[in-house]
Parts: sequence; structure tokens; C-alpha cells
Amino acid sequence: MVNYLKTKYIRIMILLLILVGVFIMFFSCCNTLAPDENLTLQRTDYIGNELRIDGYYVHYFAKGKTDADFFFENGTVFRVRGRRIDGISDYSEKRFLDANFIRLNRDTKTNWSVFEINGDDIVIQGWTHSSGGGIPIATRRGKILNDTTFVITSIHIHRQTREINEVYHFRKFSPKPDSTNSFIK
Repeated sequence: MVNYLKTKYIRIMILLLILVGVFIMFFSCCNTLAPDENLTLQRTDYIGNELRIDGYYVHYFAKGKTDADFFFENGTVFRVRGRRIDGISDYSEKRFLDANFIRLNRDTKTNWSVFEINGDDIVIQGWTHSSGGGIPIATRRGKILNDTTFVITSIHIHRQTREINEVYHFRKFSPKPDSTNSFIK
């Protein structure tokens, strides 16, 4: 009788573990099948002069990280993330000329955004990194100080808005990467 109960208990535990495993696999699978969020800001050609577009804008983070944003006349933004070595060094700018580096970054959805300028207000909307499920949208808002400097003052992701203070400075650069991408029409 004791052996029968042990065997039945072991069978129940195995069945329970299998059910938990199936449950975990089902829900992790569903999260990866969630669709990416869609942009709500429409791409429009930029014909203004509030910002220079003959180079890129760089923002320096702590710990040596940088964002370099290339703005294009077709209303798109191409973001290249990297590490700072003595500021935005020649090393970093050489990467912008490296066809393989640019191709890899161009094929990454989270490196693309659209932008809109209204007076001294700027809105940049694009995909951001996901922690599971579809790729979410990030909407960054800020103020243009002059044609070579703007400040992003807030970021909105997943129905949450955070106040931030990210200053971007212009650096003239040529030739800029191409704005061709498969994510923004």
C-alpha cells in the first residue's frame, strides 16, 4: 500500500511539473508573438531650419555611452548607439563610414524614429528595446535651444512619462549614412 501511494504521489508530481512547464512555455511563446507597437506620429518631410541636418546630434551618457542621432530631410532619425572614447572621437566617426557597421545598425528597428518640429518644440518617436513581447514605442519631447542644440525633457513609454534632461549637441559630419530603411514608409 505504501509503495502504491508513493508511486501515485510521484505520478501526480510529474504531471504537475509537466503542466507547469507547458504553462510557462505557452505564456512565454505568447509574449514573443505580441505585435510591435505602431508609430502614431506620421513621417513628414522636414523643410525647416530649426535644426541643422548636415551632420549628427550627440548626447553623452554616464559611463562613456553616447547616442548619435542623424536627422534627415524625409523626417526620419537614424540613431547609432556607442561608447565614448575621448568624447565623440575619430574612432566613433570612423564607424559612421564603415559600411558593415552602418548596415547592421540600419537593419535594427530600434535605431529608427520619425520627428516633428513645431516652433521650438521637438517630438521624436520610434521603437525602443523590449523586455519581452512586441517592440514598444518611445516618444521623446523637448525644446530646441538653437540650430545646434536641443534638450529632450520627457520620454513616454508604456503609458508612463518620465521627466529627463538629455542635451544633444550638433557635430558637422559628411557623408551621412543613408536614410533608407524598411521600417518607416
